[in-house]
Amino acid sequence: MLVAIDIDGTLTAYPDVFRTMAGVLRQAGHPVVLLTGATDPRCQPGFVHDPPNRLAQVTPLLGGLVLPIVEVHGRDGPENARLKGEYCRDNQVALFVDDDPGFCDFVRHLSPDTCCLRACS
Repeated sequence: MLVAIDIDGTLTAYPDVFRTMAGVLRQAGHPVVLLTGATDPRCQPGFVHDPPNRLAQVTPLLGGLVLPIVEVHGRDGPENARLKGEYCRDNQVALFVDDDPGFCDFVRHLSPDTCCLRACS
């Protein structure tokens, strides 16, 4: 069961919860990836694996737990949402957690087999 967790507003808002969740899932043999977005109107849409700036951002939040990071690069928010949905569909993500309801909606639409949970305060 592959699990994908957003960084900004999700992991950053609840680092203890998601660090614990990821650790338990990995101990049970389930892969966990951080799936996040970067918006740049000049960029070519696509995926970047383990971008150094994100590694530096999440290392203190994860307290020694190392997780792969996939950063979607889109020209705007809707394109990032679409790319997250495509990633979930193409990689058979079983559970996706994000704080943005629009991103959750895109994932549900493009990857109907993915369970989406919205992290909110």
